[in-house]
Order: sequence, then C-alpha cells, then structure tokens
Amino acid sequence: MGQAIKKHREEKGLSQSELSKLSGVERTTIVKLEKGNHSPSLKTIHRLAKALGIMLNQLILEAGID
Repeated sequence: MGQAIKKHREEKGLSQSELSKLSGVERTTIVKLEKGNHSPSLKTIHRLAKALGIMLNQLILEAGID
C-alpha cells in the first residue's frame, strides 16, 4: 500500500506534509505507510485516495490487496 501511495503522491508533486494537510492524515503516519511500517485502516486509505484524486478501489488494486 505504501508504495502505491508514494507513487501517486510523487506523481502529483506533493510532499508528505502537503498530503497530510490535504488528507487530514498525520505526516508521521504517511511516512510509516510509505516505509511499509504501518497497516492503514480503511478510513485512512480512503482519506489518502481522496486527497490524491484517485478512486479507493484503484489504490487497493495497485497495492495488491484482496
């Protein structure tokens, strides 16, 4: 999940801090997610997907979650 989030964040030209402000998700949580050190809740994934302008199911598919 973290790699998919990082990919979309970088494609949008956003810093982790900017994504945090847009999504309401703590920057430290985003850092942990991108490093693979955190399993996000569905609510967190939804907030990040919305802030990145992508569909939730697209992010889940890219992350390879069944």
